[in-house]
Amino acid sequence: MFSDLPAVLMVNLDKYQGPPLTGYGDLLAPELKGRIAMGDPGKSSAAYAHLVSMLYAMGGGNPEAGWDYVEAFCAQIEGNIIGSSTEVYKSVADPGHMEVALTFEEVAAKYVAEGAPVDLVYPREGLVSDQDGIYIIKGTPKREQAEKLLDFLTGPIAQQMLSEELYRRPVRMDLPLPPMSPLEPKEGLPLIQQDRALVSNARRDWVQRFHQLCRKYRQPKEHENEN
Repeated sequence: MFSDLPAVLMVNLDKYQGPPLTGYGDLLAPELKGRIAMGDPGKSSAAYAHLVSMLYAMGGGNPEAGWDYVEAFCAQIEGNIIGSSTEVYKSVADPGHMEVALTFEEVAAKYVAEGAPVDLVYPREGLVSDQDGIYIIKGTPKREQAEKLLDFLTGPIAQQMLSEELYRRPVRMDLPLPPMSPLEPKEGLPLIQQDRALVSNARRDWVQRFHQLCRKYRQPKEHENEN
């Protein structure tokens, strides 16, 4: 593993004027209809992580029971999903009408650390935290060099740089978060214990089901009504 990536909400405090957001349930507030930026879970790992989080958290640990919430969420975003992960968080952090983004922790933490008017919210109902993998290709003729690179990237120097400069959560247990870090200690997060085999095997079906719900509730954008 290279880094740890919790799924979080990023809220623009200048745009959003409602009560403090604490989790997925709050995203269904009427004032947020059409103002939530969600990526395409078929293209974005962050968006798929959030879909998994929703299913588990809002289904009480049973992903199948979480689809009622996901349908309500699709209606809330008016069926509109964003194809680019970058556009998801930029639509909230930059000028525009979106107020909440569903993204990874490192993105929101970077904006917070740089003084942007955004808040980082860990969904109180639960969230998944995925890890970046780092691998050596089987049979590589440069295995010795590859092992040295892997040792460096997972070593204390690179992992500390990862945390302090890139706002990514290190995977080393012996490396604490830096002082004044916008990241919450992992032991305090309501992490979901996902069935990784299920999450992997069901990905295609879950993405298709999500797309179907989005098509059901999709509202045409203003420019689509001009013709």
